[in-house]
Amino acid sequence: MLLQRLTTEYIPVEDRIRLSGEADSGETVRLWLTQRLLLRLLPLLFRWLDKHPGTAGEATSGLNDTTESSSNDPARKEALQHFAQQGAQDSLESSPPVRAEQATLEWLIHEVDIASGNNGVRLVFRPPEETSGETITLVLETRALRQWLVILYRHFSTAGWPLNVWPRWLQAAAQEQSKQSGAVLH
Repeated sequence: MLLQRLTTEYIPVEDRIRLSGEADSGETVRLWLTQRLLLRLLPLLFRWLDKHPGTAGEATSGLNDTTESSSNDPARKEALQHFAQQGAQDSLESSPPVRAEQATLEWLIHEVDIASGNNGVRLVFRPPEETSGETITLVLETRALRQWLVILYRHFSTAGWPLNVWPRWLQAAAQEQSKQSGAVLH
């Protein structure tokens, strides 16, 4: 099952992140992610972004032409990530949320497989052991991954979860956008 749309929310009473997704089959699913799982998943996503700081469609087009000597410069890498993150966030459009109460399937996620390529990542959520069913897949191209990460960052902040896992470039870009806009993102 492939997710086409996604709403990400922090649910305080559960102290978990709820993903409400609309699948290609038309079904609505609810997936619950714990802080513990996310703290293991996020560094893998950040590592992928470190290897793919920007694409032609991101705000780094003028900065992407690096030489061998400048490609190892940490300040330059951080600037590239910051600009790419800002560009992705600026292009995030508001859309109607996926309605969680319409879900036909609900799982607490224990395992996520990650596959990556040059254009993005694929997260494959496995059904709990006691549940039979097919996996649920979320494909995030670079820009969508950056957008989802800033949404997760805001929920981490709201929840009071540890922010030390988040890279400085993402924190700075998210804080800048928060000052500029009060839009609800999901």
